Amino acid sequence: MLVKVRCEYCESEDLSLIDMVYGKGTLGERTEKGFKCNSCDEELDLDEVIFEEVR
Repeated sequence: MLVKVRCEYCESEDLSLIDMVYGKGTLGERTEKGFKCNSCDEELDLDEVIFEEVR
């Protein structure tokens, strides 16, 4: 299955996959995948991205 992703804020499709670090410098530090919108410069969690199936 192929999907197209868009930014929830500006609806741009120009996104980059990044590593997002939560709790940096603490014992609970963790890294998760996320997206960075190259149009509005927002770092997006997976719930802030619009996924659409491509047919």
